[in-house]
Amino acid sequence: IKSKNGRLSLAHNGSSPAFISRVSPFLESIAIDFKTVPKFMKTVTGLPSEIARNMYYTSLQSQEISSSSSVLTDTRTPVFDFTTLDDLLMMGSAINDITDRDNKFWTLRIYKKSINCNFTSPNREKVLWMAKEIKKEFPDLKIGIRANWDSSGLLFI
Repeated sequence: IKSKNGRLSLAHNGSSPAFISRVSPFLESIAIDFKTVPKFMKTVTGLPSEIARNMYYTSLQSQEISSSSSVLTDTRTPVFDFTTLDDLLMMGSAINDITDRDNKFWTLRIYKKSINCNFTSPNREKVLWMAKEIKKEFPDLKIGIRANWDSSGLLFI
């Protein structure tokens, strides 16, 4: 694909660092889910407890692999009504510890109510406040908020 001037991007749930290792040489960019902190992972994913808890760590491993392979990496985190600043600071610290942050970006995605989920959407002002607080703690971390699914929906912090 690259030899024909094509670009390859991937959206991934972060569950398989081995898969990310295999495909990274072919990627221009990747979006990796980093759903929530370990204590809420089972609730958010619906997976069995041990698998859910491991998703937090496999996502971080996947992000490390893609980022260190010079793949533009967008880490995607849904923000729910129950998401706290402490939760996001824990996640931000983990993202900030990834070796190569130059090609990393963290997107906070304001959760939108859906039919099959009982989660509540957060207050937008609360999400903006939390993003600004995270930016104070980790000023070199690239952070954005996706509020809408159109060109006006992304806000950079």
